[in-house]
Amino acid sequence: EVLTTTEQMRGVAHDVGFQTAKDNYSTKAAKLSKTSQAKLAFYERNTLDVIRGLDVDTRSQALRNFYENTAKQMHGSKLDMPHPMQIPDLEQTRLTQPDAEHQRPSGSVKSDDQEIDR
Repeated sequence: EVLTTTEQMRGVAHDVGFQTAKDNYSTKAAKLSKTSQAKLAFYERNTLDVIRGLDVDTRSQALRNFYENTAKQMHGSKLDMPHPMQIPDLEQTRLTQPDAEHQRPSGSVKSDDQEIDR
């Protein structure tokens, strides 16, 4: 019984700490500018994707850490975190980076099989 009671008390303390961290995070997040809220949402989605497959206790601890540490980076309407790097999709990369064989001198543009001088 003592062991069971101890585990229950730990669970309650863990839940209270988690809920406190989440509430603080949510309160501060509501004060952020629209741009900072969008950046925060990006970080939150990525964090949730990363921890999705973890067991319940580990996932809860990871989320608590995220909430606590991210809340420390919120100062009024600003989020002091770097702008996340985004990897363009394959199609975007293909359209913006021409192949070496299709590159032309800086004074001309290739359109289909024609070369047009600017």
